[in-house]
Amino acid sequence: MGLVFSGLLCSLGVIGLVVWLQDGLPERAAHARVADQIAQLAFVIDDGTAADCKARFPASPESYLSQPTQPDIVLVGDSHAHHFYPGLAEVMNETGKNLALISEAGCPPFLNVKSIHIGSGNDWCHARNDYLSEIRNDPNIDTVVLAANWHLYAKGYRFSDFSMDA
Repeated sequence: MGLVFSGLLCSLGVIGLVVWLQDGLPERAAHARVADQIAQLAFVIDDGTAADCKARFPASPESYLSQPTQPDIVLVGDSHAHHFYPGLAEVMNETGKNLALISEAGCPPFLNVKSIHIGSGNDWCHARNDYLSEIRNDPNIDTVVLAANWHLYAKGYRFSDFSMDA
C-alpha cells in the first residue's frame, strides 16, 4: 500500500512539474489573451483637457473634453455616462467634433429635480444640474446625450437590489 501511495505521489509531483514548466495548462493561454485584450481597452483621459473642462464646469468634478476646444457634443449623466465616454470621444475626434463629459456619480441628469443622497439630506446634484440650462442655451453645442442608471431613477432600486425570490 505504501509503495502505491508513493508512486501516486511521485506521479502527481511529475505532473505538477510538467504543468509548471509549460506555464500552466493550455487553457491558461486563453486567460492571457483576454488579459491582453482588456489592457488594450484602457482609456487614458488627457489631464490637460480635463483641466479645460473643469475650468468651464467647476461644480462638476467628473468632467472631461475630448479636445481642448469648445465642445460640440455634451454627454451628461451619472457614473454610467463614463461607460460611453471613451468610445464616443474616439469617434468624435475622428469626425472633428469635440465631446465634453459632465457627470457626477449618483446624479441623474434632470432639470429642476432634487436628488438627495441617502443620509445627507441635501441636494448634492443641484450645482451640476444647473449646467444643463447653460448647455441647453449654448448655440455651439448641437447635441446633448443623456446617460444614466435609468432603472434606478424610474423604479427606485438598482438591478443589484433585485431578488428572484421577491
